[in-house]
Amino acid sequence: MGVLSKIRDSKLIEPLPNTYELALWSCCVLTRGEELKRLLKRIFELCCEDGCLSDEVLRRLRTMAPTDVVQNLVGKETKVNALPSSWSLAARRVAPDKRDSRQFVSRERELRGERRFLDAREK
Repeated sequence: MGVLSKIRDSKLIEPLPNTYELALWSCCVLTRGEELKRLLKRIFELCCEDGCLSDEVLRRLRTMAPTDVVQNLVGKETKVNALPSSWSLAARRVAPDKRDSRQFVSRERELRGERRFLDAREK
């Protein structure tokens, strides 16, 4: 939870749906019992607060979390569209599987263009 808290508190980066998907996976692999249930509930709450609930996060929760935890958090819902829209506002801005790579590639292209411009000026 320490890393997740730092990401949420940062002014430089913001959590994405895959941030929460990874946090859920990590908890399920590293924790057991009541501690696991407490952490999963808290991660899910933070995810919804940040509007980062996506179908992938929901699928991760359903496949790895204990059934009683899933039932308490989302009931029988299997799609994000059936849950409150505020839970998934940020997740809908850009496709979750392309968000990180698109931003990175865009910035990388921008930097290459700046380098080409500077190289041309020096000639």
